[in-house]
Amino acid sequence: LNVPVGPLLGRLQAGCDVQLDDGTTVRSEDVLEPAIPCPTFVVVECPRGKEPPKWSAIERLLRQDETLDAVVHLTDAQVYETDFYQRWMVELDGKTCHVVLNEAVAPVRPHSEAIYRFSVQLNRVHSTIFPLLCTHDQATVADTRSPLLLTTGRQSVVAVAAEPWLRFNLRPDPGSVYKCAPSFDRATILEPIDGQPLVVDELRRFQERLSGQIGDQIDQYPAVTFLGTSSASPVKTRNVSALLIHLDDSSTVLCDCGESTYSQAYLRYGADGIGPLLRSVKLIFISHMHGDHFFGLPTFLRHRFRAYQDCQLEYEP
Repeated sequence: LNVPVGPLLGRLQAGCDVQLDDGTTVRSEDVLEPAIPCPTFVVVECPRGKEPPKWSAIERLLRQDETLDAVVHLTDAQVYETDFYQRWMVELDGKTCHVVLNEAVAPVRPHSEAIYRFSVQLNRVHSTIFPLLCTHDQATVADTRSPLLLTTGRQSVVAVAAEPWLRFNLRPDPGSVYKCAPSFDRATILEPIDGQPLVVDELRRFQERLSGQIGDQIDQYPAVTFLGTSSASPVKTRNVSALLIHLDDSSTVLCDCGESTYSQAYLRYGADGIGPLLRSVKLIFISHMHGDHFFGLPTFLRHRFRAYQDCQLEYEP
């Protein structure tokens, strides 16, 4: 229709008829599909000690002809599981979809295909020096879980446990919830390595050489875990500064604490190992006051404090 890119095209996309320089009128109804109402959703963040918003407060956010299609609950597990919170969920529209994000409702799965791929390939080089991330076991497990079902004395509310690669559609098919995870097949990821005999032979010779050098010294102390290698910002292949120096089974020094240090530690040690690790940290050394060396401190210290609370232990600064 020769509508030039610019203000005229913008007006046409907004539903207005436009007139071209040659006098031709282009009607929006001739070029646009019928409008599809966009789903409405709210995000509720309810910290410990707080109450969720009243329905009247949410209703004020909606136009007269709108219904609430979804609620995303960024809510601590201890709050979410209370009778008060679940009764509040029942008070909402029964057709509303609930998506719950907290540490208790879903398994830890890979959130980045690239990071998972790098982990698997490095593990192929040496399984001890480059252990698999804690997400590996859950990456290819078929998900047969039913939606998280909450029941009350009056009726039931179905809530979907959020996890990486879960998608809530705005359009098309508004309001649908499904998974769009890529393939995490180990054989496919290792094909560029295992499919080349020369590379496989070189890897085997390297592993034999290395095993002869390190022998049984793997479990000796001190030991160093690289959570970051001094990248200026977190990227797929490197993280900002963070080194764990293990002095013994119960004493660890953290050298620098970049912004995603806690996340890196969790991916390395998993849900069962992160608590003991956090409690083992006796000293945090910050080499210098650049943001990429200390931005992770608040998150790391908050989770360390919680690691003591979860075990009902007195906090050790």
